[in-house]
Amino acid sequence: MSERLYARHLPEQASWILAAGLSVVVDATFLVRAQRQRMAELARQRSARFLVLDCRSSVAQAQRRIAERQRMGTDPSDADGAVLEHQLRVIEPLDEQEGGLSLPVEADLPEAELLARLGERLGLPGTALG
Repeated sequence: MSERLYARHLPEQASWILAAGLSVVVDATFLVRAQRQRMAELARQRSARFLVLDCRSSVAQAQRRIAERQRMGTDPSDADGAVLEHQLRVIEPLDEQEGGLSLPVEADLPEAELLARLGERLGLPGTALG
């Protein structure tokens, strides 16, 4: 299922959106370098800007967030401790080239600051994202 999602579904959806002349944010973990490279290549083919949000969190913080979401019972995510363990086993850190195309984001960064940093990184004026 993951291979179909990353190899076909997400790139197809993003391609259609880019072909329509719109910007797209693809919200997925992209733990494996080939998954990220596929999206970078699509952006290049469509002459679109490409940026990886390099979301960072300690393992303890991720475990707390998962437990809180499970306790609330309203999150559609299927992430649990087993999913986190799997992610930690398979993650391929950003390489040097990808690092140049990324924006590191700490998990506890306030949304307004994230939007400001994202706008600055993408060269958007003032509060264009706000």
